[in-house]
Amino acid sequence: MFRLVHSGLPSPEACAAHEEGRRHYVARPALLAEGGGPGPDAWMRQPQHPAH
Repeated sequence: MFRLVHSGLPSPEACAAHEEGRRHYVARPALLAEGGGPGPDAWMRQPQHPAH
């Protein structure tokens, strides 16, 4: 178990955005703990490959 605390966020909108991110990223290690794999993170930008 771990505890993550954010404090001093500037607005309700910032709080909501941090909550959404927390839910997304905390779920990833939980999948590993259950023996699965989270796969690629859809929120991360994929590297751009130059056109040939």
